[in-house]
Amino acid sequence: MASKQVTLEAERRTVMGKKVKHLRHDGIIPANIYGHQQDSLAIQVNAHKMEQALKTHGATQLYKLVIAPDGTEDTVIVRHITRQPATNFIQHIDFFHVKMSEPMHARVPIRLVGEPPAVKIHDGVLIQTLDYAEVEALPAELPEALELDISDMEELNSSRTASALKIPRKVTLITPEDEVVVSILAPRVAAEEVPAAAEVQPAEGEAVASEAPAEESPATPAE
Repeated sequence: MASKQVTLEAERRTVMGKKVKHLRHDGIIPANIYGHQQDSLAIQVNAHKMEQALKTHGATQLYKLVIAPDGTEDTVIVRHITRQPATNFIQHIDFFHVKMSEPMHARVPIRLVGEPPAVKIHDGVLIQTLDYAEVEALPAELPEALELDISDMEELNSSRTASALKIPRKVTLITPEDEVVVSILAPRVAAEEVPAAAEVQPAEGEAVASEAPAEESPATPAE
C-alpha cells in the first residue's frame, strides 16, 4: 500500500540559536524545511504529536504540514532527526520539501509475513539481517513497508534475498536483489552466527543510521 499524506500542524519559528532549548522545555521541537532550491524555513512542531506520528506512520511517511499562522501547506518527508543520546528525545527535525511529480529514493521497512515451518518443526532460529530496503518511486507511490513471505521456508540453513520482496508495480527496488534479508539456521549454527550478524548491522534509529545520535528517514530525490 502506498503512503498517504498525514496532516501535521506546524508553526513558523522565530526562536533561533541556543534559545531553542526553551522550546524543547515547553514540548516543542525546532525544525526546518528545505530542498528543491527553496530557502530554508524555520518551523516548530508539537513534540508529543510528532513522536506519535513517527510511531504510527514511520519516518518514510509523507506529511502535509499546515503551517500557522497563515495556513500555508507543504508536502514533506522527514530527512533527518537529531535525538538527545541519554533520553532519546527529539532535539531537531529536518523536513525535505517533496515535489509530487519527481521520483525519490527512500529506505522502506521490510515486514516479514507468515510463520516459517523450519522454526516450528526443526527449532530453527530466524535471523533478519536486513530491516530496510532502498527503493525509488514517486512520493505518492512510496510503500509503507515491503512484505516478504516466509511461510514456505521449510528447511534449516535456508535464506531469502531481496529478490523475494513484494514490490509494488510503480516502485523500483534499488537494494541488490541478491542481498540476504532473512535466514533460518540450526540452533547450534545460529549461536555462532548471531554475533557476526550483529556486527554487520550498525546501530540505527527508527529508519537509518546517524551522525550522532540518530538519523531517521532516508528519503532523497532520485538523481
